[in-house]
Parts: sequence; structure tokens; C-alpha cells
Amino acid sequence: MSSGRVILAAGTLYGVLSKLLSYKLISLVGEDQDNPRRKIYNISDDGTELLDYEISRLNEMLEKGSKKIADYTSIL
Repeated sequence: MSSGRVILAAGTLYGVLSKLLSYKLISLVGEDQDNPRRKIYNISDDGTELLDYEISRLNEMLEKGSKKIADYTSIL
């Protein structure tokens, strides 16, 4: 998804999953039948709401940054 820009170590990933579970932003729904070590999670309604908020926040930052660049380049 990140084209190799983001690389998570196993410990980091497990820590994040643990936090998301504790905040009830995701829930464990099962495991892969072919590989029982692979867990399957589902995003909760609160998780979806938080994700939507974060996407909106990042889009706003991108729009403001793009406007600043456009304003700056128009001065030059």
C-alpha cells in the first residue's frame, strides 16, 4: 500500500494491533484456515469514524499546503 515507504517490524505491528483492540477500533473475527497464525480483524464503527476523521484531516492539510505552494509560486 505504501510502495515500500513504510516498513513495520513485527513488534511494532503487534503493538499497534494490541492498542487498536484495546481502544475497540478493531475486533478479532477469526483466523486464516490455511495459516492459523494469521489473524483476521474487522474495523469497528468507532474505528471507521476515526479513520474517516483522519482522512479528512490529512486532506485538509494537503489542500492548505498545496494552496501555500500555489500562492508562493505565483509570487515568483
